[in-house]
Amino acid sequence: LIEAGAGDGTLLRAMVPELAHLPMRVAAVERSPGARRALEAIDGLTVLGTMPAPGDPAVIVANELLDNLPFRRVRATDDGVREVHVGIEGDRFVEVLSPVGDLEAPADDGEWVVPTGAAAFVTEVLAGPGPRALLAIDYGSDHGAGGPAHGYAAHRVVEDLLAAPGTTDITAGVDFGFLAQAASADGLQAFPTVSQHDALAALGLEDWLHTQLERQQDELNTGRGAGAVRAHRAGGRRI
Repeated sequence: LIEAGAGDGTLLRAMVPELAHLPMRVAAVERSPGARRALEAIDGLTVLGTMPAPGDPAVIVANELLDNLPFRRVRATDDGVREVHVGIEGDRFVEVLSPVGDLEAPADDGEWVVPTGAAAFVTEVLAGPGPRALLAIDYGSDHGAGGPAHGYAAHRVVEDLLAAPGTTDITAGVDFGFLAQAASADGLQAFPTVSQHDALAALGLEDWLHTQLERQQDELNTGRGAGAVRAHRAGGRRI
């Protein structure tokens, strides 16, 4: 099992103990030296700076990674479909609309985010001897990114991506339909996507929530207010 873009190991800290009884190795891939130091504190985990060469059968997990990979922007204009490039005007960056080139035109008006970096990642990590599988968890839809490219700074949404270079975390939802087409074109099998709601329900979240609500009510009925608050907070963190 390989988590790509593992960060400081928040997900793996929960997963590794649950996998300890299985005959498998667990690895984390992370470019950040600081994050790798945090990952090295997790027992039973191999920490890598780059993806290992394809070899043994593997499952790759990409949790909120694909939306951080490079993408291209295509926009419908009065003069036809154009790709949004970046140019310089004086001392600031500006948008430059250029011929669309090799990209497919958007299916409707507005702007289309094309996840070329995510598509390259999918085909690269699944290349080589199999069996190999990728579980990708991210924001997006089967028909486009689900919204325009945007940024975050100080926990606020930034619409102008070029206004303050280096201070904004730029992202876009993932077009899983585009990724499925790219995978199929490379001879891979793309499974249908599953919504967050359905995935959590299948993992038993609804049963867990009912248990927490029953516990909260029991704490209230017996006059243990502090326990009821803890039960409420435990449920709220996961909703």
